[in-house]
Amino acid sequence: MGKILDFQYEEAYAFIKEFWEEHPENKDLTMAAFIACSKTDQTEKVHGKFEDRESDTLELMVGEILALICDEKLSQAEQVLEEAKKEWMGEELLICAEISLKDAMYNQLGDKEYLETAKSLMEIVEANDSLVCQGFIKNYFWLNPVLKAVDLGLPSGTKWASMNVGAECPADYGDYFAWGEVNPKEKYTEENSVTYKKDVEEFAGNAAYDAATVNWGGNWKMPTKEQMRELRDDCKWKWMGVKNSEGEVMEGYKVTGPNGNFIFLPATGRRGPGFGDAGSIGYYWSSTPDEDYSESAYGLDFDSNSRDVHGYDGRYCGSEDRCLFGFGYGARNYGQAVRPVQE
Repeated sequence: MGKILDFQYEEAYAFIKEFWEEHPENKDLTMAAFIACSKTDQTEKVHGKFEDRESDTLELMVGEILALICDEKLSQAEQVLEEAKKEWMGEELLICAEISLKDAMYNQLGDKEYLETAKSLMEIVEANDSLVCQGFIKNYFWLNPVLKAVDLGLPSGTKWASMNVGAECPADYGDYFAWGEVNPKEKYTEENSVTYKKDVEEFAGNAAYDAATVNWGGNWKMPTKEQMRELRDDCKWKWMGVKNSEGEVMEGYKVTGPNGNFIFLPATGRRGPGFGDAGSIGYYWSSTPDEDYSESAYGLDFDSNSRDVHGYDGRYCGSEDRCLFGFGYGARNYGQAVRPVQE
């Protein structure tokens, strides 16, 4: 939790300082605190401001909790949390701070009890339509940009990456890849595709074709169509906005598995030609070729109303027995996002 992003920390610190001096009761300062404190050389300034306060307010105590989390002083953060609970138990802002703390403790210590507590508290926050709660949800993925394999509790045991290949945080679109290619490029055409109308077999984990394996190494690979269908069918999907690494709100799905763990899939759009549908439709490649058309491959596509795993040439199937008609879906030359998995 030490360094979050290469962001404009000096401006963030100036922002929080302004809030402290002019609007000490404004709850928005806590998000600014989280950004500012994530840069180590700012932490002492923030702690100094806390020490100078004449009396505790909920906002300042939450700010101190977040500062201690960013400074990886989790035991001290827990002490401040317990002190704050004596007066502000149940306050939505304090609940948000506790989620951040429990999540950090789980990441540091590996005790699943912390994770279960965070998930239970997140359910309370998600059910609340207040600006504080909804703002926290938008910032949550942005402020937790650690690449991890997330166990969603799926029957196959598949773990999904927390972000796309080429992304800095979960809401970033990341890089775009033509199907079966391992590097992004400027243009995506049929002519420069290396797999268009070529005989290519299922390639999950094959470094000749798998963008996840080549770019991330280890056990990472692109998902098969079966793994994508499992994600579609066995998880809960909620359309929402989440901040990316530049602080912009990106639309997409929070995908929650049977065990309550979740990932975020931004609506990436696709390339080839042009940059289409970003913010409204997500396009993600699988490693599985279309059995009937050498021009296409299977992928996961979604908008705010539906999600499907499909092939090409005027057809895409949301399930084995339901096919709809479109045009150009799954064409191998298109540049689409890659969300890796581990088995």
